Amino acid sequence: MTIRKIILTSILIVLTSIGWSQTSSKEDQDIYNIINQLTEEEKVSLLHGFISNNKQKRFESGGIPRLNIPPIKMLDGPVGLRDFDKNQHTTALPSTLALSCTWDTIAVRNYANVLANEMVSLDKQVLFGPGINLMRSPLGGRNFEYMGEDPYLTGTLANVYIKELQKHNIAGCAKHIVANDIDGLRHFISSKLDERTLRELHLFPFENVIKDANVWTIMAGNNLVNGKHVAENTTILNSILRDELNYDGIVVSDWRAAYTPLASFVGGLDMSMGICAYVYGNGDLLKLVNNGTIKHKALNDRVFRVLKLYQRTGLLEKKNNKKPFKVNTPEHKKVALETASQGMVLLKNENKLLPLKVNDYDKIIVTGPALNHVAFGKGSSRVDSEFSLTPLAGLISTYGKNKIIEIADIETVDKKTLNTYETLKYPVLYFAEGGQGSEGHDMKTLVLPNNQSESIKKWNKKFSTAVIVQSASAFETSSWETDTDAILSAWYLGQSAGDAIAQVLSGQTNPGGKLSFTIAKNLNDYAPHALDTWPPQAIINPAPIKASFKAEERFALHGYDMDYKEGVLLGYRWFDTKGIKPAYEFGFGLSYTSFKLSDFKVEVKNSNKENPQIHISGKITNIGSVSGSEVIQVYVSDLQSTVIRPTKELKAFNKIKLAPNESKIFSFNLTKEAFAFWDVQTHGWNVEEGKFVISIGTSSHQIKHQDIVNLD
Repeated sequence: MTIRKIILTSILIVLTSIGWSQTSSKEDQDIYNIINQLTEEEKVSLLHGFISNNKQKRFESGGIPRLNIPPIKMLDGPVGLRDFDKNQHTTALPSTLALSCTWDTIAVRNYANVLANEMVSLDKQVLFGPGINLMRSPLGGRNFEYMGEDPYLTGTLANVYIKELQKHNIAGCAKHIVANDIDGLRHFISSKLDERTLRELHLFPFENVIKDANVWTIMAGNNLVNGKHVAENTTILNSILRDELNYDGIVVSDWRAAYTPLASFVGGLDMSMGICAYVYGNGDLLKLVNNGTIKHKALNDRVFRVLKLYQRTGLLEKKNNKKPFKVNTPEHKKVALETASQGMVLLKNENKLLPLKVNDYDKIIVTGPALNHVAFGKGSSRVDSEFSLTPLAGLISTYGKNKIIEIADIETVDKKTLNTYETLKYPVLYFAEGGQGSEGHDMKTLVLPNNQSESIKKWNKKFSTAVIVQSASAFETSSWETDTDAILSAWYLGQSAGDAIAQVLSGQTNPGGKLSFTIAKNLNDYAPHALDTWPPQAIINPAPIKASFKAEERFALHGYDMDYKEGVLLGYRWFDTKGIKPAYEFGFGLSYTSFKLSDFKVEVKNSNKENPQIHISGKITNIGSVSGSEVIQVYVSDLQSTVIRPTKELKAFNKIKLAPNESKIFSFNLTKEAFAFWDVQTHGWNVEEGKFVISIGTSSHQIKHQDIVNLD
């Protein structure tokens, strides 16, 4: 063998030892070249955040100064960037829950575009969002950060969100894997769920964004799954994400999700951040590498993934040209306003009280605790916005100050004045507020706080009343809605809440939002409450209450169990299958116009259950007098299943906007995914032969057409 061949063979052996193969791309080889130049200390430094009391520093990690590689910078921001520079106001967008109620992929793309532009402007690379946990109970503290109760809707919208971010070299971060749907006591709660419930529902959106959007980062939740913290859970992070789904991005810890270096490393965690930056950053991980407990190749594999993220976000390139600074621009403010308008859901509109057009009434009475308040979620999604337009400010801007009669409470108005207002038939706009949504806490009840239901009923007795609710989640309506003429769900709408609400109330904008979750008549109608699995059950005494921020006081603890006894019957699946009538069903939402669906066709292009191809088409016409939008929803039911399946499951949707008298053709193609369930015998997706019902409608209950197809 020649000297040249010996040298080349030696290089090949070295490169192979760190994971290189002869089929590696040039981009991968560039990363291996960097790894070859790193010391073990430098490699470990790429796997953790900075251990610092400076909050901004906690959102940075790694960097190799001697190779001119900067640290990677991360930021909270599922609903707007939580920048720590108090002099720089970013755009406070509507909550992700409001975004999901648009059912509109174009709205989602515009929303994510704002986030991407502002991330680029602030020189950040990883956005911690979107949140894609499912709403299991309406009491979940972070429901406002998520996208409702349905895995298909969540996964579809999240794909658009992440693709738009990553188009701008901003890494999306799908969070919080997995079944992290209760926030109080989250560090000690084990989500106990079977394989099918995990795969069909709670893991489905994560699988979706891996396969379709190729998401670059995923955040491990603080919770446990089946007795093991997610950051140490090799079944979730290694067996499923890496081995089965071929996920090639990184798994980053939530701020207090990791505990010990060996368990976290073996479990599949790539990067420890925030409060638990010390897990990989205090020298213990380096010791494990140096003493051979963790193999050098295993360390190199992690470093490769992290540097791949650096490469994807452009940090390995030599940047000379600065991007234009785009934060809270007029275009961004417009998107915030439009999304807020589109995300509201009109639940009730008796006697067509709404819209209240500017010239319809001489005076409008406005009242309620949220009239002078814009509701925001607390925690990591709180945005320091430049302004917050209250409902009152929006109403004054739209109707004029002289038309508005502001009343603090009906009890404060003398009877004579009240009777005069009643005789003149002034309408009432009551601005209500639901329980506070927040990271780290859950709500206790669906009932509107501070006796608002009694106040609403008093107004209902004398006036035509519209109730506008700013809320983090579902809320109870049964006790006060009987005599209420209109109900508008406004969620958390961000900085332009007041203008958006006024536009919808006045008819400048036609509400087109649809519920991304079910609003029940009673809390106990929801599966976790009906089955008495919420709140979680303490399994040790004393049960832990609060997780420490101090490294020396932190240790992994399994203190509570949360049983997912409902299985695959989550949300509307539970209500429909059990025959429980909700107050307002999944997919529901009214408009100021009317639509007609017709000319339905369901064509079986291929009936083979291994590769089914079902084509659906029809026509929708706006038969009203104003422009508006409708969401066509397609549900699938299995009539001959050998396992328990929901009565129906959402498998396709499309939001269509139409002018008066305009018609459009809609179409869908259903493939294997629409008919499959997770088979615990084969540990994979399976379609059984037999009859399936295809339901086409405008909500889970408003079904306009059904057809039966046979798969064989």
